[in-house]
Amino acid sequence: MYSGQHAITPDIASEKGISNHSIEGIDYHLDLLIQAGMLKGKSGFTTTAISRLTWHGHEFLDDIRDHDIWSKTKERVQGLSSDC
Repeated sequence: MYSGQHAITPDIASEKGISNHSIEGIDYHLDLLIQAGMLKGKSGFTTTAISRLTWHGHEFLDDIRDHDIWSKTKERVQGLSSDC
Protein backbone atom coordinates (compact mmCIF):
# COMPACT_ATOMS: atom_id res chain seq x y z
CA MET A 1 0.00 0.00 0.00
CA TYR A 2 1.27 3.45 -0.88
CA SER A 3 1.73 5.67 2.18
CA GLY A 4 2.03 9.07 0.44
CA GLN A 5 5.39 9.66 2.14
CA HIS A 6 7.38 9.52 -1.11
CA ALA A 7 6.78 11.00 -4.55
CA ILE A 8 6.23 8.96 -7.69
CA THR A 9 8.24 10.37 -10.60
CA PRO A 10 8.44 7.91 -13.51
CA ASP A 11 10.20 9.28 -16.59
CA ILE A 12 8.59 6.89 -19.07
CA ALA A 13 4.88 7.12 -19.93
CA SER A 14 4.39 3.36 -19.71
CA GLU A 15 5.69 3.46 -16.10
CA LYS A 16 2.71 5.70 -15.30
CA GLY A 17 0.43 3.08 -16.84
CA ILE A 18 -0.22 5.08 -20.01
CA SER A 19 1.44 4.01 -23.24
CA ASN A 20 -0.30 6.04 -25.95
CA HIS A 21 0.60 9.59 -24.75
CA SER A 22 3.83 11.53 -24.39
CA ILE A 23 5.40 12.04 -20.97
CA GLU A 24 5.01 15.80 -21.53
CA GLY A 25 1.27 15.44 -22.13
CA ILE A 26 0.88 13.28 -19.03
CA ASP A 27 2.87 15.72 -16.89
CA TYR A 28 0.74 18.61 -18.19
CA HIS A 29 -2.44 16.87 -17.05
CA LEU A 30 -0.91 15.89 -13.71
CA ASP A 31 0.00 19.57 -13.20
CA LEU A 32 -3.64 20.49 -13.87
CA LEU A 33 -4.80 17.91 -11.30
CA ILE A 34 -2.39 19.41 -8.75
CA GLN A 35 -3.71 22.92 -9.52
CA ALA A 36 -7.29 21.66 -9.17
CA GLY A 37 -6.48 20.27 -5.73
CA MET A 38 -7.05 16.63 -6.67
CA LEU A 39 -3.43 15.54 -6.28
CA LYS A 40 -0.64 16.52 -3.91
CA GLY A 41 2.64 16.87 -5.70
CA LYS A 42 5.17 19.22 -7.22
CA SER A 43 5.71 20.34 -10.77
CA GLY A 44 8.58 22.23 -12.30
CA PHE A 45 10.99 19.32 -12.31
CA THR A 46 11.86 17.38 -15.43
CA THR A 47 8.76 15.39 -14.55
CA THR A 48 5.86 15.95 -12.17
CA ALA A 49 6.20 14.33 -8.74
CA ILE A 50 2.96 12.99 -7.24
CA SER A 51 2.78 12.12 -3.54
CA ARG A 52 -0.90 11.34 -3.00
CA LEU A 53 -4.53 11.80 -3.93
CA THR A 54 -6.25 14.57 -1.94
CA TRP A 55 -9.60 14.38 -0.18
CA HIS A 56 -11.09 16.31 -3.11
CA GLY A 57 -9.58 13.79 -5.52
CA HIS A 58 -11.05 10.89 -3.56
CA GLU A 59 -14.45 12.56 -3.53
CA PHE A 60 -14.31 13.12 -7.31
CA LEU A 61 -13.42 9.48 -7.97
CA ASP A 62 -16.18 8.35 -5.65
CA ASP A 63 -18.67 10.58 -7.51
CA ILE A 64 -17.75 9.37 -11.00
CA ARG A 65 -17.88 5.75 -9.87
CA ASP A 66 -21.66 6.17 -10.17
CA HIS A 67 -22.55 5.22 -13.77
CA ASP A 68 -25.24 7.92 -14.12
CA ILE A 69 -22.94 10.70 -12.91
CA TRP A 70 -20.10 9.51 -15.17
CA SER A 71 -22.46 9.39 -18.18
CA LYS A 72 -23.64 12.95 -17.48
CA THR A 73 -20.03 14.10 -17.08
CA LYS A 74 -19.04 12.61 -20.45
CA GLU A 75 -22.07 14.23 -22.11
CA ARG A 76 -21.06 17.65 -20.79
CA VAL A 77 -17.50 17.42 -22.10
CA GLN A 78 -18.37 15.79 -25.42
CA GLY A 79 -17.20 17.94 -28.29
CA LEU A 80 -14.51 19.78 -26.29
CA SER A 81 -11.16 19.65 -28.00
CA SER A 82 -7.83 18.62 -26.51
CA ASP A 83 -4.43 19.72 -27.77
CA CYS A 84 -2.53 16.97 -25.93
